[in-house]
Amino acid sequence: MKRLSVLVLVVLACTFVVAAGCTGIPGASPASSAGTAGPSFVGKWMTTWQGGGHDVPMTLTQTGSVIAGTYEYNTGTIAGTVQGNTLTGVWTEDNGQSRGPIEFVISADGKTFSGWWAYEGDDFAAIKKEQPSWTGMRV
Repeated sequence: MKRLSVLVLVVLACTFVVAAGCTGIPGASPASSAGTAGPSFVGKWMTTWQGGGHDVPMTLTQTGSVIAGTYEYNTGTIAGTVQGNTLTGVWTEDNGQSRGPIEFVISADGKTFSGWWAYEGDDFAAIKKEQPSWTGMRV
C-alpha cells in the first residue's frame, strides 16, 4: 500500500510538471518569435495603401530593433526601428526617387498592422490624425 501511495504521488508530481511546461508560468510574458516581448513585424505581409498599391506583398526582417524590408511595388523598401508595437521609419521607391515617413502599429495578435505613410516634406503629424492609410495582413 505504501508503494502505491508513493507511485501515485510521483505520477501526480510529473503531471503537474508537464502541465506547467505546457501552459507556461503564471504571470510570465510569452516571447515572440523575434525574441522580444509582444508581436513581431517579421515575416510576409499582404499590404494595401491609400492612393497607391493594393494587395502588394511585403517581407520584413529584424535585427535587434532595426527593421528592413521590401515590397513588390516600384522596387519598394522599408527601413526603420521598432519600439513596443510601433514601427517608425522610411519607405522608398524607384531607387530612392520617391520616399517618405511611415508609422505602423501591429495588432496584439500579430496578424495585422495599420499605419500611415506620407511623402517626404508632407505634414506627417497632420496625416497621422487621419484614418490609417497603410494596412497589412500576415500571410
